[in-house]
Amino acid sequence: FEQFRDIFSTIVTSVGTMWSMMTPWDDPEYLTRVWCVFEIFTANTTTNCKAEIVMPREQTKAMIESLSDINKLLNALANTKIENAQASREEDKTNILALVEESVGHAKLNNIVNLSIRKSIIGVVKEEEQLR
Repeated sequence: FEQFRDIFSTIVTSVGTMWSMMTPWDDPEYLTRVWCVFEIFTANTTTNCKAEIVMPREQTKAMIESLSDINKLLNALANTKIENAQASREEDKTNILALVEESVGHAKLNNIVNLSIRKSIIGVVKEEEQLR
């Protein structure tokens, strides 16, 4: 697993910008996968790499329309928890969670990933405002 993790990190960070699809915007399937959450964390904690969230146009529109429901927005911006994410192989999930716990811990990883999501969402909202 260590060798695979090193290769994974090299691949993620070599792309420069990692794009993650956020759909549906308020409960993205991407963030239910342990490898995907770990991928966002890796991109956000490595120099010369960043993670960006992208949404299909209809999801962006749905998010903008729901801005009046502050609870829904806040939930979407703080809901990611790696320990709740799934993997197709339970061994992968166990290994990733152990690696995270031995390094930064689940809470810090979740905070970094949720902060990245918040920054991206704010960017989407600002772009939408400029288009209006």
